[in-house]
Amino acid sequence: MTEQAMRALPFLGMPWVTWRQHRLALAGLVGVLGGLSLVLLVSGLRIHHAYRGFGLDHCPDLSVPACAGAADDFYSETRDWENLTAIGLLPPLIGMFVGGPLLARELETGTFRFAWTQGVDRTRWLVTKLALLGLAIAAAALAFSALFAWWHAPFTRIGGRIDPGAAYEVEGVVFAARSVFAFALGTLIGAVLRRTVAAMAATGVASFAVLTSIIMFLRPHLVPPVTGVVPGNGRAQHTEWVLRWGLVGPGGHRLSAAEQEGVFRHLAAVGQNEPLRWLLQHGYTQWETYQPDGRFWALQSIEAGTLCLLALALAAASLYLIRRRTV
Repeated sequence: MTEQAMRALPFLGMPWVTWRQHRLALAGLVGVLGGLSLVLLVSGLRIHHAYRGFGLDHCPDLSVPACAGAADDFYSETRDWENLTAIGLLPPLIGMFVGGPLLARELETGTFRFAWTQGVDRTRWLVTKLALLGLAIAAAALAFSALFAWWHAPFTRIGGRIDPGAAYEVEGVVFAARSVFAFALGTLIGAVLRRTVAAMAATGVASFAVLTSIIMFLRPHLVPPVTGVVPGNGRAQHTEWVLRWGLVGPGGHRLSAAEQEGVFRHLAAVGQNEPLRWLLQHGYTQWETYQPDGRFWALQSIEAGTLCLLALALAAASLYLIRRRTV
């Protein structure tokens, strides 16, 4: 194809080149997500069967003793499978193995010089790669999140899905947004370091640190949390994300940390087998600051939107560095 034809059809040929250069990384991504999807499918059928077998599909309220007992039995049978929520750690790995080598390998080996002299300027070259790979990652992650939502549905109906470490990290749109963000971060780090192995290692550390910081420090305040007193009989079903909690004394004031520790020491000293009943009988209640489970999609949308904007900024920074580089 002549240079004139390439300029007349700006992106013609680049999808094929992108596929040829990154097919192993994409195949690895599809292989990992495909293998995990098979595990989710097989185990999900068993989990849903157990959920129905214990009659939980007919339990509208776990405050009913029979339903609470059934939920405990269900958790006992499926406890090992719930460890699959560690899948939420995949985005940093995607950044490492797809984003990290994207520019680092080209700059380290010098093959970028050949690419930029074949009628495709560096802007078109990088934009096409980022767009195609980013869309592929987002599509695969969203499909996987949908399957995970089905797999986790029985756990969601019992305990909610907003608490970090549970379904929130994989369901919805945050998983895809994190994957795209880690990919863009890896691309920028590769453009800066220009060494493949170093870029992959730095991407894994940096993306994990950023995403963990978002969970710990940003997400609790995306929407102002709610503070309230726990009902006198306690909660039979915890579906909220508790940020802070404490005791309210008989006089109606919140106990300090030292005062709470004194109450708990007293309970241990008298050998109370039912501390909640003792606290209620002596006029103590519990307060919590929390995010309700009903805010799942609001928090997901804000967090995912923030990550996507950061990914665009990182991609723009990578493009800026590449445009400034001399061949």
